[in-house]
Amino acid sequence: MKMHTCGTCGGELEHIGDELHCKFCGNVFSATESETDAYAELSQAFYLRQNAQFDAAKKIYESVLKRYPEADLAEVFWGLFLCEQQVLFEEDGNGEKFPSFYGISDVKTEDSAYLKKVKGLFSTLPKAREEAYLAESKKIEDAKRLYNRIAVTTEPYDIFICFKSTAADGAGKTKDYEIAQNIYNEFIREYNVFFSERTLETLTTREYEPNIYRGLYTAKVMLLLCSKSEYIESQWVKNEWSRYLAFNAHREKSVIPVFIDGFRAESLPAALRSYQGVKADINLMKRLSEVVKGIVKPVDKLAELERKQKEELEKFMNRQMAEMERLKETAATAAPAVQGGAAATVSSLLLRAGQEADSGDYEKAAEYYNKVLDASPTSAEAWLGLFFCANGTTEKKGLQFQENCGGVEEFKNNLAKNLN
Repeated sequence: MKMHTCGTCGGELEHIGDELHCKFCGNVFSATESETDAYAELSQAFYLRQNAQFDAAKKIYESVLKRYPEADLAEVFWGLFLCEQQVLFEEDGNGEKFPSFYGISDVKTEDSAYLKKVKGLFSTLPKAREEAYLAESKKIEDAKRLYNRIAVTTEPYDIFICFKSTAADGAGKTKDYEIAQNIYNEFIREYNVFFSERTLETLTTREYEPNIYRGLYTAKVMLLLCSKSEYIESQWVKNEWSRYLAFNAHREKSVIPVFIDGFRAESLPAALRSYQGVKADINLMKRLSEVVKGIVKPVDKLAELERKQKEELEKFMNRQMAEMERLKETAATAAPAVQGGAAATVSSLLLRAGQEADSGDYEKAAEYYNKVLDASPTSAEAWLGLFFCANGTTEKKGLQFQENCGGVEEFKNNLAKNLN
């Protein structure tokens, strides 16, 4: 069986003399060897790997190691490495290949026994092939690091919208995109939605895959826009729904095809025909909402944000009030006794300062607090009063912020600024 594609990266092979050269990664194969049974099995393993059947591909690679000592060992170990990492390299619109994850392996690329075997064979390989292996393994590790950061900082997604954005003839956006955008605008109020046009718009190219993987791996529902079979079978649309189905084997997930312009269920790829679709008509949003709510519990995102703000503020205020109490106790211990007429003056000034603060005249209140400090420089009440005046509030109002979110962020920022 003659090789037509590189078993390592899937690139096109060019026949030069008695050798086959990969146009992408620089692999060089003997034209004679490419017809052997070993290479026939490696081609089969590559096919399985490209269809995300990593376990099946791994068995063939291991079989080749035992049965064909003349096989290209670097290619075999590289194939085993990619199976271990559960990754495929797929070409973007600019012809550059990027990793697509079907899982995030716990094995770091630098610790992989298979990659170490590949590196141990570098002295027997063309320089271009060595560089290709190193570059691709680095892409895998970089993408894994990015994903691990994203997993910590990004909430799981509820919905993943899968669609073909650009028409095949390059004539602008597809109808699928327009409907996908409408769906996004409707559902973003209650759900965390992955919509590539918005989710990826501020990211660099190398950040796409980790974020896409996060969306595919965590979303409970995929909405697949279907107007044309060729759109569903296009490279990146198929990449998304096929990976989503692969994850479906491990957790509860649902695909909801959205049929556009009379598209019929029987036109779907076989792997998708078991999923119940919805017609894109005037009642689309209502029906989608009903179906999605049966799978994902909607959340009032504004109310949830306010709840989190309140929790955060309550913790913050409790810490600050504890600090204020500590300052009061310290100042009271250190303060000399104020007796007689001086004590009466301080008491009167504090009363007037509080009245002015309650009326909203914080500048006037601050004047009285400063007069208190002239008489009693360590007065905790005066220092605390000045602290709240500087933030445009009173101690009483400050405590009320635990039950009221209005102006929370501004108050917190000012409070922190003054504490510093």
